[in-house]
Amino acid sequence: MSVIALFRERKSCILFGLHVLVANHSNNSSLSSAFTTTTSSRAIQHIPIRSSVNSKSRVLDANTSFSRHYTNQDMTSAPKATDAYKYQYQYQYHHHHAHQDKQSKTCRHDSPFLESNVSIATALVILNSPIQSPPSLVFQHLWDSSSFRVAADGGANRLYDSNSSLLLPDAIRGDLDSLRPNVRAHYEERGVSVTRDCDQNTNDLDKALQLIYSKSTMEDDDDDASNRIKRVCVFGAFGGRFDQEMGCIQALFKWSETFDYKLFLFDDNTCAFLLPHVVLNEIRLPFYGETPLNEQENAPSDLVVGEGPTCGLIPIGHRCEFVHTTGLKWDLDGCALEFGGMVSTSNRAMREVITVQASHPLVFTAEMTSGNVTR
Repeated sequence: MSVIALFRERKSCILFGLHVLVANHSNNSSLSSAFTTTTSSRAIQHIPIRSSVNSKSRVLDANTSFSRHYTNQDMTSAPKATDAYKYQYQYQYHHHHAHQDKQSKTCRHDSPFLESNVSIATALVILNSPIQSPPSLVFQHLWDSSSFRVAADGGANRLYDSNSSLLLPDAIRGDLDSLRPNVRAHYEERGVSVTRDCDQNTNDLDKALQLIYSKSTMEDDDDDASNRIKRVCVFGAFGGRFDQEMGCIQALFKWSETFDYKLFLFDDNTCAFLLPHVVLNEIRLPFYGETPLNEQENAPSDLVVGEGPTCGLIPIGHRCEFVHTTGLKWDLDGCALEFGGMVSTSNRAMREVITVQASHPLVFTAEMTSGNVTR
């Protein structure tokens, strides 16, 4: 045997011995650290990780696709490896821990149009988008079920032009570059608060949401916190200029956590809200199933409006590495969503409760339709 061949054989034996040693002593952090820092990453094709499934060491290939092995290690202590391993490790961590404690990590998204939710303290923001005359069922329901109503600048013009003279907002807020003088005078004469915010780094929706948040914070300090705003609905978020629509989507990412993910965007045809990542999202819509209730035979005549059944999951701003759903006609089982790849559109709610778990935040959208809700 040549000297070179002998050297290679001994090197392989040494590496194999180190590999087995670390696998059998994965709890020894100092040895694992020495091994990972002194050995070339090219020579190490497999990195042993302690598995929480059967308490045995599992070997995961750093070059394979997402694995369904689980780990109870902290993400911050994960060994450095290739990008493929990085995403693999993130998948294992989130997929395991999202299922590990569902009760403590559940986020409910109940439709504002369900009868059981109409009594929740709600704020309504009216954007500068056309309002039907007389107002649509969607707008009228949102108005009637809200306890605090803010017209965002030009939204006051839209409310005034809808010939709804009896509908008085609690406040008009914005930089007021769109508010017409006659509209301002009309509402000020009737006691509506009109405030100007000249900050050009925020749009009118931001200004309205900041006002609602400030009001909610003050109510937290009161003895009676039952009137604290727990949900925010925005009407007029879609159907206009595309950049303004994107500004409304941006507000979901900026403000949803502030309002405990009870921030909803509406127009007469569409609803949208943000689903946080990792946690178990539970979504309840008024309409689900193959046939809308208003299209069924012998449907009751007292029709109302609400979201569903057509819906979608939109990955905006990033690739979503994995999504798991239940309750949809076309459920997703660990696949990735991204623009340029797959996006779940024209899906359908099939159950009373839809669940979604994902590696990254997703925008959930649903159509607005009419029907009868008895539950």
